[in-house]
Amino acid sequence: MNRPHSRRSDGSEAEQERLQEVNELKMELAKLQQSYRTKASGSKSFSEEAQNAIRKQKQAIRQLQREEEELLKELNLARSTQNQLKDKSTVGKLRTLKDKEEENLAKIEDEKEKIKNFDLQIKKMEKAKRDQHKNMGGVHMSQQVQVAAKKQVAVLENRLDQALKRSTLSWPITKRRGNLLTICDKKKSFSRISSRS
Repeated sequence: MNRPHSRRSDGSEAEQERLQEVNELKMELAKLQQSYRTKASGSKSFSEEAQNAIRKQKQAIRQLQREEEELLKELNLARSTQNQLKDKSTVGKLRTLKDKEEENLAKIEDEKEKIKNFDLQIKKMEKAKRDQHKNMGGVHMSQQVQVAAKKQVAVLENRLDQALKRSTLSWPITKRRGNLLTICDKKKSFSRISSRS
């Protein structure tokens, strides 16, 4: 009787071992399935990333090819004979403009030198004028000279007006106008000259 009991115990132990093996196998299967899913999702995301990278690289390649084509077109245009002729004429124009610029700069320097000379002459004349004023007796003396000059101008203008009135009566109308205009111009210039002194 002990044997059948031991058979059962052997059978139940074997069953338990089998169950334990099955459980272990199930657990290992679950681990493997989990690992497979993780690797599959990882490889899926990796393949998506790789595809995105490849797509971007293809776009960059197409962009670079377009830029290369544009550069080749520009190079061909630059090499064309028409552009070379235009470049030669442009270079010629630039040379003539540069020559003119140099001439103008030389003229400017000449003019600056003339201005310096004129400034020196003006200073000399102003000094001579101041010296003359000192020699004439100062400011009061020059005012007397100006008053006398104004009186003389007024007398001469009176005489001129009287002469104009007499002469206009004897001249024909067309001659009167022309002469009158001439006389008026002379009167204005005389007035300007006299007002300066």
